[in-house]
Parts: sequence; C-alpha cells; structure tokens
Amino acid sequence: MDRKRELEHLERYFRRSRQKLFPVAIMGLRRVGKTRLVFELSKGRNFLYFYANPNKRSSDLLREFFDALRLKLSIPRYIRVDDWSSFVEVLFEFASNWIMIFDEFQYFTRIAPEVFGEFQKFIDIYSNKPMLLIFVEAMIGIMKDIFENKARPLYDRAHIYKARDREK
Repeated sequence: MDRKRELEHLERYFRRSRQKLFPVAIMGLRRVGKTRLVFELSKGRNFLYFYANPNKRSSDLLREFFDALRLKLSIPRYIRVDDWSSFVEVLFEFASNWIMIFDEFQYFTRIAPEVFGEFQKFIDIYSNKPMLLIFVEAMIGIMKDIFENKARPLYDRAHIYKARDREK
C-alpha cells in the first residue's frame, strides 16, 4: 500500500473521530514512516505528540507530558496531575476534537505499566468523546500482546492498523 492510500485510511479514522472516540494502534517495522504518517495526518489540526522515552523515569515523563497538555489545552493551574491515572483522565476531559499521539507506546511496559489499565478505563468511560487517539509502535510482538491479547486491558479497544511501506 502506498503512502497516499495509508493517509486516506487515517483520514477516514479522523472523520470517524469527529463523532466519537476512535482509538487506533498503528504498528509496523522500524523506519517505515509511521510517525511521519501521523504527522502528515495532523497537519493543520489540533494535535499533541507524546514520545514514550524509555530512558526517562516515569515521574519525569509524566511531568513532561502534563506540561505539554497544560500548555496546548489551556488547562487551569488548579488542576494537578500526580499519577498516570489523573493524567489520562485530564487528557480525556480536555481534549475534545484533538488528535492525541503516543509514539513508542510499547515502552510503557517498562516505564509505567499501569498506563494500559488507565487507558482501558477512560476509553470505556469517554467512548462518546470526539477524539482520535493514536498509539504508534514498532515492536510488533509487544503491540500484539497489548492490543490483541484477551488477557490485557486494551484488548479490543483500538482499531489495529499495520503500516507497511517506507515512504518513497
């Protein structure tokens, strides 16, 4: 599938997300252009990009993510985020009609594994909230475990999209 057709697929997901929450997990081998693809989709739209850096401590990443959320979504100063549960709740509460991108999402297995259960809870609670929630991953085995294993919290809670071609 060429990049134009992949972008058309994601555009359909974006249109669906205008009505209600549309979580999508994009997986593919490293260096096929997954991140570039989601940035292309996001051009000219409200979006936030979060990179799950495996070399950062959970508390540092949480602070970094919340600072970005606060800045972009004009979250009032009185709102505090002290853990991943409150971060995910604030994200869902304030991000109507936004594209939320979590790149290298699989690293949360090391950084803060509780994130998967928190996303499960809030995806269920906010299923009617208009938002495109994108999880990008390159470790296909871990991706399948996170989103396709019936024993995991995010099972059956995101559309799986397989990015295939390197951008030419």
